[in-house]
Amino acid sequence: MKIEELKIGAPHLKLANENNVFKSKNHLNVEDKREIYSAQIGTQDGKQRHYHVDYNKISYFYGKSRGIKAGEKLKITIYEKGKKLFDATNVSVDTSGKITATLKWDTISQKLPNRVVHVVVVDSENKILYEGNKVANGGVHITKTSSLLGLAEYKSAVLVKKSESNDRSKSKLVIFPLLVKPENDENQKWGKIRNWTAKQGVNMTTFNSNRNSGARKHAARDLYTNPLTEVVAIADGIVLEIADFYCQTHQVTVRHTLKDGRDFIIRYGELDPKSINVKVGEEIKQKHILGKTGKLLDYIKKTGKYIPLMKIKDEIVYMLHFEYYSGSLGFDLNKAPLTNGSKPFLRRSDLLDPISILKEGYKNSFETTIGSKEGDSELFDEEDARMALLKIYKEYGEEIAIIVEKMYRLETDHFKSEQYQYCGTGGMEVFGQAPYYGWDSSTFKKHPEYSPIGTWSAMENKGLDGKGGNAQQKDKPKNFVKLPSVLAGMIYKADYINRYDGNYATWYNKTNLEAQEKYRESLKAIVPRIVKTF
Repeated sequence: MKIEELKIGAPHLKLANENNVFKSKNHLNVEDKREIYSAQIGTQDGKQRHYHVDYNKISYFYGKSRGIKAGEKLKITIYEKGKKLFDATNVSVDTSGKITATLKWDTISQKLPNRVVHVVVVDSENKILYEGNKVANGGVHITKTSSLLGLAEYKSAVLVKKSESNDRSKSKLVIFPLLVKPENDENQKWGKIRNWTAKQGVNMTTFNSNRNSGARKHAARDLYTNPLTEVVAIADGIVLEIADFYCQTHQVTVRHTLKDGRDFIIRYGELDPKSINVKVGEEIKQKHILGKTGKLLDYIKKTGKYIPLMKIKDEIVYMLHFEYYSGSLGFDLNKAPLTNGSKPFLRRSDLLDPISILKEGYKNSFETTIGSKEGDSELFDEEDARMALLKIYKEYGEEIAIIVEKMYRLETDHFKSEQYQYCGTGGMEVFGQAPYYGWDSSTFKKHPEYSPIGTWSAMENKGLDGKGGNAQQKDKPKNFVKLPSVLAGMIYKADYINRYDGNYATWYNKTNLEAQEKYRESLKAIVPRIVKTF
């Protein structure tokens, strides 16, 4: 048997001959790479990352490795700026290459109010396998609680309380960046679908939610507002940077230094460019007006105009995009820019979820606490459809965008069906094995980021049963393909239409011409309300 081409997947390949040319008598030496290729600090099961912890918490190092034998002795150490703090306990490597260790933050003897630490893993020969300070989001922010940890702190607490009646504002080291509650607060108009306090990834306003179908992660918490709402400094500080930001908005970056020792960076993003009220290098006081909330605009080449990117029920969304950095990488943004391309956030590694400091400011500004809404996994809504259709419009053209919107509206009850909310699709049933579940793989291979992420099951509605569509399954739940985004489903439909030379009705029924004609007629009555706004 003659082999024309041989492809071997291995970390390192060396050709034995000097000229690196394959000959029949040559052989390959395959070296297995020893490394930890994925790691995080978080829950014991590895499902949730810890970005911000207290000294009384326990975290776990959870890593995935290759080339490291089960039972091999590793050493895991916690460092802060090159200084060793403590060694992890219960370090283990299992047969699958999973590495776990217990991190007891209370082991740190000197409990500073604010610090950022990272993990270093070495093998028995002291070879470094992982350095948390060299990967994006590899650090953990530790903050001391307000609980009374000792007599000195107790006395300080008493003194603050006695002076509180004389000057309550002195205890408010941080305030909320808005003078009014955001419109995606739990009891406000967008609180149910875009609650900013929800756990990470639950909706598009939260930290760590997907952007571009998971190509990057959201680096902030978004606070929705009425048009041009004033944005204020949460504390005293100095302006480090003013620059263009996403989609025709601006950002103002401020270093805040507090009396309790905290020293950090806040990026106030997506501000209206005409509203900026500060200059680089300016020293500002708490509550200083930085600017006003802006709206995201997207350019449509066909019309030569900018249109609002974010709308909810035809209302344009204005917002503050609020990013939080510990400052452990310094405050010179020329040497260490906040945006640097490092995945998954495309930000530098001292980025933190700002939920804790926003809640602190919220309590101080509005004299009430706000809880976190746990919620389910992210549910898709009409705004996801709008953003996806805009991309379809720009890449595939107006005609296909209109057809895709009409198909989605018909199949998802105008973006309200449970299948749409949970799966991002309409009409994509499971009829094969993973990873593509019976569907054509060409789109998914061309765009791996759009590949199915699993399945979802529910009792099926009647739908188009009896009208040429699939028969309704009544005796048990039906399985549907779950995609990472609405855009993934719409890209698949657009590619499908092109594959069938524009005959979109084959999506409904590939062989019955009469059924196809009925499908076309049913789409004619549907108005593509979203695409008509482009």
